[in-house]
Amino acid sequence: MTHRGFSLVETLVYLGLFSLLITGSGMGAFAIGASSERMNELSHIEFEGVFLLKKARQAVMHGKVPDAENMQSLTPYIVQDFSVLYEELENPAYIDIRFSLVHGEFGKRDFSDRIYLLAP
Repeated sequence: MTHRGFSLVETLVYLGLFSLLITGSGMGAFAIGASSERMNELSHIEFEGVFLLKKARQAVMHGKVPDAENMQSLTPYIVQDFSVLYEELENPAYIDIRFSLVHGEFGKRDFSDRIYLLAP
């Protein structure tokens, strides 16, 4: 008597192993996609922070003092802890600009810049 094909137990075992393999690969692909999305959003937050620092530097160079409302109008993220510190006792004088960008899912990212003012 020759056996042709698989028995019911063998078929069920192979189906179980195949389903574990497919489930694991699907979960891995989802994790990679979620990680990629998170890194993309963090990169965008970093880009926005650098953009705001450049806009603040440009305002200072044109003799204006940047404020929180102006910075908030330039970005879709929440600007928190915005401060401008003018220090004229040092030589050369400088302005420190500090703020944080907040995104609910990704937390808070701090930015700062020191702009040295050259005497006219």
